[in-house]
Amino acid sequence: MNKLALASALTALTASFGSTTWADCSAREFDADENNVINAYVAFYGRVPDTGGLAFWTQELAGAGGDLSAIMAAFGTSEEFTERFGTLSNAELVNNLYQQLFSRDADSGGLTFYTELLDNNQLTLQEIALEILFGARAEDADNIDNRRLVGQHYVTRAENTGDELDADAMATIITSISDNTDTANLACDNIDVAFEELDNGSGEAITALSDVWIINDSNLRSTYLVDDSGQQILVNIESVESTTINNQSYAKVSTSGIPNYLTTLTQENIDTLNARPKASSDFVSGATTAEAGDVIEFGADIGYRSQSNEGSCAQNAGYGYWPPGPVCPSDQNKTGYFPTQPTPASSDCDNGLSAIGYGINGTSIYNWGDGQSYNSEGVWQTLAPFAEVYDVDICGGHAAQGDYHHHFYSACWAETAGETRTGHSPVYGFAADGYPVYGPWHDSNVTAKSCWQKRDYSASSPTGCGVEGERSCLLVDSYDTTQGTTAASQNGPSTSGTYNSLSGNDFATVAGFFFEDYYFDTACTSQGEAYLDQYNGHDHDGLGYHYHLTVAGPDDLTPAFPFTFGPRYRGQLQDNAIASCSTGQPGGTPGGNGGNQPPDGQRPPQR
Repeated sequence: MNKLALASALTALTASFGSTTWADCSAREFDADENNVINAYVAFYGRVPDTGGLAFWTQELAGAGGDLSAIMAAFGTSEEFTERFGTLSNAELVNNLYQQLFSRDADSGGLTFYTELLDNNQLTLQEIALEILFGARAEDADNIDNRRLVGQHYVTRAENTGDELDADAMATIITSISDNTDTANLACDNIDVAFEELDNGSGEAITALSDVWIINDSNLRSTYLVDDSGQQILVNIESVESTTINNQSYAKVSTSGIPNYLTTLTQENIDTLNARPKASSDFVSGATTAEAGDVIEFGADIGYRSQSNEGSCAQNAGYGYWPPGPVCPSDQNKTGYFPTQPTPASSDCDNGLSAIGYGINGTSIYNWGDGQSYNSEGVWQTLAPFAEVYDVDICGGHAAQGDYHHHFYSACWAETAGETRTGHSPVYGFAADGYPVYGPWHDSNVTAKSCWQKRDYSASSPTGCGVEGERSCLLVDSYDTTQGTTAASQNGPSTSGTYNSLSGNDFATVAGFFFEDYYFDTACTSQGEAYLDQYNGHDHDGLGYHYHLTVAGPDDLTPAFPFTFGPRYRGQLQDNAIASCSTGQPGGTPGGNGGNQPPDGQRPPQR
């Protein structure tokens, strides 16, 4: 097929599309030339067009009598093409066309055929793009239709608002689309969310490529912690690089996972350490060896009887800094990929045990769980920030299988982030879905407020079980209390009962001690401002969507459920994310998660 015939066929193919309300992608009227330009952008750049580009190339196309090949020739010499695709081989370029048009790899026959044509200069890449575009059938044709519809919706929003997303964001929109109309719905919803964030104020949306990570550019190493070879471990973040995988832009973060905390102990801290219920056995000499005014480096010995005095937790190599139970941290040599343009999840995705994000210093962020449940019966799951209060270090963290992490706000973590408690908190880290995690403050003297509420276990309460203080029922849906309750497979302790933790400490099981004690209050979220949504986040003042660590209040730093973010991710987890959706089943290994004070208990040392 010659170029003119191919262009004419494409014009005929798209001429019938005008205004549309397919999916949720309402748009203005688009003529055949505009639709062809949208298709060309998708095929060659893998993104929807910006408004200026669409207007310019539509005019050029009209001047060429609708010959799409006339404008496509210029696409391959553009700065954008060179920057994004200039290093790809011919085979990779051909396969990339299939990815951009259909979100799939080329079939082997097509890949070989077009690569040979490109190698032998029989067709240009632009001409190959047009042939693949025009040759689409069945699901592939539906895929192209959905991409064009989403492109129309984007252009309409951009024209109406006067705003534009960057090229990476526009490419990300395309990668989420398949032949399923629901994916077009979601893509258009994501476009709407993105434009709403742009319209929300004058603040700056922080991405995982922003200059917030604590980069170790001076080869700084831990004083105490060593790797398997006996070498001191590099601290904080080793590197943050921009990378693109399948047209998705990521921040590639490499780190040992070891922070560089310094803690100046007060007399109150010393008194708290020595008041531990099991101080006589938790400390080698029955009390801490630290004194008020001491500046404690991360991993220094303050007298604890740590899990091991061998290997990674040897004398002068971490032993004594952590209480009995958890293992000592080790060099994780980990790499995480965080999308720079996160998008809302297409389905519910609960976060689970192990890392759900990275702190800006490389420490892992964990969720509410410690992997345990009352009498190990799989229901009445215990919360790490309460049930393991005596298993964390003076910075409110500890390790699971060597992975040092936080489940909740910590003064050490806050100091690293530059927290001043005036104005909005800074970024403390990033969730696996790419959204930033800020500290507790929404504004000066105002902390972000979790809208997860404790169940009322009184006899007459709709969230109770009919008997005062009894835990014999579960909420049918913790996101909708109007659905009532259902009998629990196993009863939990009453609200005046006790729970014995893995470290042998007893805790009062007041309302709020277990995961099943909470429900989400939509009326709370509707208040706006500092009040958070079901994911423990919100969007305001141009900051874009973000999560918050939550505490009881500006003068009470007791962690408030869900502590970091969750219980679900707001964003879509990519295939290479550091986490995956949870099955929701308790389990895990002893000492696997850290914690903080129970609702009426003693808190770990905080500055």
